[in-house]
Amino acid sequence: MKPFALLALAAALASCSQIRVCRRELWVRNDERRDQLDLLILSEGVGAEDKDDSHALDLARRTLDGRKIVDLPEWPEFDLDELATDPDEDLSAEDRLLLQEIVSGIQLQWVQAYVDEKGRLSWAQHFRVRGAQKTLDALNRYLRLVARESDEGEDLLEIAQARRYREASESDWEFVRFEGAQLRIRLPLIDSKAWELSQEIRKVSGPEFPVTIDFEDAATVLYFGDAEEELWHAMWPREEEAYDCELLHRMLGEKRVDVELTRKDLIERFRVACQPEVAPLPGTRRPIERKRH
Repeated sequence: MKPFALLALAAALASCSQIRVCRRELWVRNDERRDQLDLLILSEGVGAEDKDDSHALDLARRTLDGRKIVDLPEWPEFDLDELATDPDEDLSAEDRLLLQEIVSGIQLQWVQAYVDEKGRLSWAQHFRVRGAQKTLDALNRYLRLVARESDEGEDLLEIAQARRYREASESDWEFVRFEGAQLRIRLPLIDSKAWELSQEIRKVSGPEFPVTIDFEDAATVLYFGDAEEELWHAMWPREEEAYDCELLHRMLGEKRVDVELTRKDLIERFRVACQPEVAPLPGTRRPIERKRH
């Protein structure tokens, strides 16, 4: 089992679309006092792999219609709404209940299509998790169930890794948690798998992708972001544009895209939406604007 397989909650339900994204950016704010987690996903240079890709067009339409579709590197594209209403038939009753609990805590605040600096079709999605700690607890319980069912395979290393996952599943192993705004992912990897992962992390880590790796007893820990900051962001390395962004844009239609909005506008919209509302002080009221004659 690959290390990131445990994080793909809906791998079995992954979309078969051939949608491609040139550049992705993630903004994260964790408000521990309000127990609220906010995520902004910016997908820039969105296109289809070929002209006859109806799956990519369908995915784009459903995304812009407000479906809770998540698409990040190293993850399959999956539809949270579909998870809640039509889970995989192979899942146990316990798995289904946990997935529904996780999905019910995740809300899509808004989605907005725009064009990036190169004039390419792009979109932004603002997800919010209210009761974040409860949702993370459910996520960790689900990941322990997945770990319990790890396939051993025939390779000795895969057998050893599957056993390590099952051992973790029998404890209160916490795969995912937040420390301030910093995301902490703790994986029970054997030494060879931990080394492979560390090599992958070194390739992508940098100022634009704040990820570090640490090793504990029988655990490999990934840290994303800065625990001292309330808000952090990461940009995945740019991909080569080997597909047609304009085609998908034309197929969607101009009415779907606001050409006046920019990436900075949407990030500012996210920042404002994350701020707690300030109620008026007792005995005061908002000033009334009077019309000038």
